Amino acid sequence: MKGKVPGEVGKQVPLVVFLSQEIERFQMVLTIVKTMCTAMCDAINGTIIMTPDLVDSINSVFDLRVPKKW
Repeated sequence: MKGKVPGEVGKQVPLVVFLSQEIERFQMVLTIVKTMCTAMCDAINGTIIMTPDLVDSINSVFDLRVPKKW
């Protein structure tokens, strides 16, 4: 507790909880984006079947828009 005011420690706990929740949410988004990007590349290469969701995602990326699934 060197250099800290005693009341500051209690104020940091809600911030830590909030930040950990935001990191969890962001990690879920990153997982979805990575999975979709891999699937789009595989569909373009012909290694997996091109689904309507993948077509929509590829078209969105081509048009510089964020795909709906993201």
